[in-house]
Amino acid sequence: ELGLATLGATDKEIDEMTSIFWYTFEFGLCLQNGQPKVYGAGIIPSIREIGESLSHKDLHRPFDLKKMTESFDDLQYTSRQLHYFMAPDFAEVASQIRQYSKTLRRSFDVAYDPDEARIIVSP
Repeated sequence: ELGLATLGATDKEIDEMTSIFWYTFEFGLCLQNGQPKVYGAGIIPSIREIGESLSHKDLHRPFDLKKMTESFDDLQYTSRQLHYFMAPDFAEVASQIRQYSKTLRRSFDVAYDPDEARIIVSP
């Protein structure tokens, strides 16, 4: 859904989605049975960052896409992240991304058809 949201997005919205992608798919943390777990692909290759991201609770932020979109300048490409957003579960991640996507205004609609494996663009 985040990928579809980029179609027709403004530069500002692309920056916002970059932050959302970064703090979820790259450096996301999520609770599982009450325990923090790593799901971000950017953390997984680094045993050190896995440990730091899970054990330094002062780096944890409540999962909030608005706060993520305001954190574009905080993205760390070559060092440990300044903070991590902790999702209560994956359903919340999906729900907030869907809600964010609905706030984007464009002159057309987009949808993905999984049966046909294609993107549908309509006026």
